[in-house]
Amino acid sequence: MRRALHDPFWIVVIAALVIGLATGAVLAKDEVDATPFFLGHAWLGTPTETRGVLATMFGIQFTVLTLVLYLNAPLVQSAANQYSPRLVPFFLKYAPFRRAVPLFTLSSGYILAAVRELGLMSDEHMGPRPVVSGALLLLLIAFTLLTIDTLRMLRFMRVERVLGLVRSSAFAAADRIRARLERLPRDREASLVLPAGASKLTAFESGYLADVDPIELTRIARKAAVRVRICRTIGEYIDSGEVLGYFFADAAGAVDARVGRALVTALTIGPVREPELDPTYAVRILADVATRALSSNAYDAYTARQALQMIRSVLRRLAALDLADWNMTDRDGRVRASVIDAGRFPYRSVSSVRASSYWR
Repeated sequence: MRRALHDPFWIVVIAALVIGLATGAVLAKDEVDATPFFLGHAWLGTPTETRGVLATMFGIQFTVLTLVLYLNAPLVQSAANQYSPRLVPFFLKYAPFRRAVPLFTLSSGYILAAVRELGLMSDEHMGPRPVVSGALLLLLIAFTLLTIDTLRMLRFMRVERVLGLVRSSAFAAADRIRARLERLPRDREASLVLPAGASKLTAFESGYLADVDPIELTRIARKAAVRVRICRTIGEYIDSGEVLGYFFADAAGAVDARVGRALVTALTIGPVREPELDPTYAVRILADVATRALSSNAYDAYTARQALQMIRSVLRRLAALDLADWNMTDRDGRVRASVIDAGRFPYRSVSSVRASSYWR
């Protein structure tokens, strides 16, 4: 759900399919010659003939879309081999031909619904079929947009465009962190002192730490009457059973193991690092591009220099962030939940963090 709300591409596709199905089913029953003037009169034919025409249009549409996807696949593969395989998600997310996918989905749903409705008709009389004109109009718009987007896809062959997308994703992630910090009830001067008997907060699955919800973490900790510290940064790889942090009860005594499982729900662990949530991931991608550009197979010093310039730009934006830990306090000023700052680079040793009895 979080992915769908952040990038509602598939929601748009599903909505286009529903609209196409509804429109095709309605127009298939209509026999009024009221098509746009530039399309001429409506198609004259029986339901069986109309189904044949619509099936032909669907085949043409499917064939053209398959060819376009087939031609774009080598472009993505070439960029992955030349620059970095971690750039593939950026190509898939920002590829211009994605704009044509909802329209092709709308047209496909339209044709399929119309073919079904025409197949339910038992009367094979000759009459105007405006559903064919509607399908032709949708195909005309879809093919025009697809042609424009295919030409725009060639922009992705320029390394400046690719590096700019990576930098923009890092900027968006940094701005997201800054906006979250402005809403957090935190105290830079407060500190959380962990007792010697603090319980370990362990992961229940393996993957990359994609996000930490400090508001939810604080709510769960306050409800369970515990205080918690997260000592792993966003972007780190976590093994199942590995320590994520520590928590302890307000009052002396043991803490129910179910509290630890509840606290972990405020953390998002995914199979891959999320560029829109992890600003430091962009530094890794840009470093890969610079390294490959200086390899013996394809020596391209200028591309390496461009990648280093983008790294400098990203680091300047990250340096402007408030790098203090996220210490969420209660009304009495005591820290309820503490999270290591998300803007720090990952792979920090947990043992070095645990060596101290408190964190600021």
